[in-house]
Amino acid sequence: MRPSEPLNLGPSPFPRKGKRLHRQLFITLLLTAAHLGAQPADEDPREALVAMGEAITRVQHYRASIERVASLEVAGESNSVQTFASLELEKPNRITFITDNPEGTFEVRSDGEWLTVTVPGSGEILREPAPATMAEIDAATGGLATEGLALASLHMVSDPVAALTEEYSQIRFVGRSAIEGRPCHVIGLESPENLGPRLLLYIADDTHLPMFTVLDASSHMREALTARGQDNRNARLTVSESHRNVTVEFRPAP
Repeated sequence: MRPSEPLNLGPSPFPRKGKRLHRQLFITLLLTAAHLGAQPADEDPREALVAMGEAITRVQHYRASIERVASLEVAGESNSVQTFASLELEKPNRITFITDNPEGTFEVRSDGEWLTVTVPGSGEILREPAPATMAEIDAATGGLATEGLALASLHMVSDPVAALTEEYSQIRFVGRSAIEGRPCHVIGLESPENLGPRLLLYIADDTHLPMFTVLDASSHMREALTARGQDNRNARLTVSESHRNVTVEFRPAP
């Protein structure tokens, strides 16, 4: 495989929106690329990324079953936690997001008139008039609806490409693969201050929607361990996210 040279996109023209609960998990690592097909070095990864952004903004209705696997390795011991979620949204402001985790069930619902959020454990419920857009719903819930879910979060922002270029200024074409038999472009993103790709996206050729990603929060894990005076050598935290049983309806192209 011969990945293309990184393309410097320059500083993001979009202002940062401050800390988000899922932001720290949005630093990622490329998967082992042995199974990816070799591609010409001059293939432009920006085309796939821009097509993805345009496709997401044209989504009218989206439904998916989400599988998330967080794998932690510290001091030679490893542990994995698998969680499942369901996401259904209809723009501009209807959403049902339900996920089960060790603390209980977390739910975000908007019927277009009211937004309700059920917090696990305490059973606390937030109820307020529904914001007008998905981005405003995401802001109203502090990003909780998509915490740690890189793919789902792209459906909650007004400009998915801008959300990515906030974090990364270089992109790289990694190769081609297939998810559930569907051909995909594989795109890696990185920042000058970090060596090597830090975000991997599998983008379907037919819908141009992202289907799978692997995230690596190892750097944040090592920083946290160092702050606690613990050994951080070889500490790793990776999170994978896949969307299955997807149904999607697009608005007509302008």
